[in-house]
Amino acid sequence: MREIGALRSMLSGEWYDRELLEPPFAVERLYSTNGAGDTAIAGFLTGMLKGWPPEHCLKLATGSAAFRIGSAEGADAIPDAKEVMEWCVNREKMKLTRLPTSWQWSDSKQIYFR
Repeated sequence: MREIGALRSMLSGEWYDRELLEPPFAVERLYSTNGAGDTAIAGFLTGMLKGWPPEHCLKLATGSAAFRIGSAEGADAIPDAKEVMEWCVNREKMKLTRLPTSWQWSDSKQIYFR
């Protein structure tokens, strides 16, 4: 029940009325995209339940999905949230070339926003 209370409080403040876009991480080899969306959602929700800010939740989501698609082992290859976040540090992100001009890049948070 504590987690539900934390989620309610997050729906205000830094979570309120924001649009963010996290570029996907590049992977060396694409094995399969099966389950990548489910994995991304699981990563995002894990971050929310931990009380992380939205930028960290998105990074965990995209990092988890990158582990999923970049491994022949599938979902079994995805480490815990802390390891995924450590892996994301200084990891190359794919270039997004067709974004509307309304999206702006934040160097400090390494994420697009509008």
